[in-house]
Amino acid sequence: MALGAGDSVVASGGGISGVKQYEGHITIYVLFASILATSTAVMGGYDAGITGGVAQMNNFLEKFFPAVYARKQLSVKIGSSHNIYCQYNSQALQAYSASISLAAAVSTLFASYFRRNYGRKTTLIYSGVLSIIGVILKAAAQNLGMLLVGRIIIGFGLGFMMQAAPIYVSEIAPFRWRGSLNFFFQVFLAFGNLIATLINYGNARTGNAIGWRIHWV
Repeated sequence: MALGAGDSVVASGGGISGVKQYEGHITIYVLFASILATSTAVMGGYDAGITGGVAQMNNFLEKFFPAVYARKQLSVKIGSSHNIYCQYNSQALQAYSASISLAAAVSTLFASYFRRNYGRKTTLIYSGVLSIIGVILKAAAQNLGMLLVGRIIIGFGLGFMMQAAPIYVSEIAPFRWRGSLNFFFQVFLAFGNLIATLINYGNARTGNAIGWRIHWV
């Protein structure tokens, strides 16, 4: 707000007395833009929920982690005398699970620079593009390297999204509504996780032979 030459401003309690602040109003555009921006969190919640389910699918393990699959089959033959807690003891499988989170953490180191120089909207768009590329690579993966590259690219997309979405919503929202509109971020995160859980449950019930590819599409 611009002040005239005769205006006096006195700081009081962290605010400014004598100046009326414009509070703004919730409009359809602000609400829609906030929901659209925070809906990107579905991607993070979905991947977090789907990873565990896919990692237990026999056809997925047989293709990418044959040693884990062999131990799992041995457990079925031997029965309860075999230690089921060692079935998934694999550094490659752990790398598969952790790669997306590690990539997201690393990408935040330069995502803030990208956001500051190219804008919040552009950063969110790039986040979506990276996620689409990563999903295609994962769904079409023929070996472990291709699978890990796809997850790393998705992790970069998540890092960009986590940098840009909350700030974008905070900037377009009236200051009294910033917390409420950013709450949609957590809602969509939980919603993505719920969808993943339901899909994992449905696949376990039907025994879909190519479920792990469908999961990522």
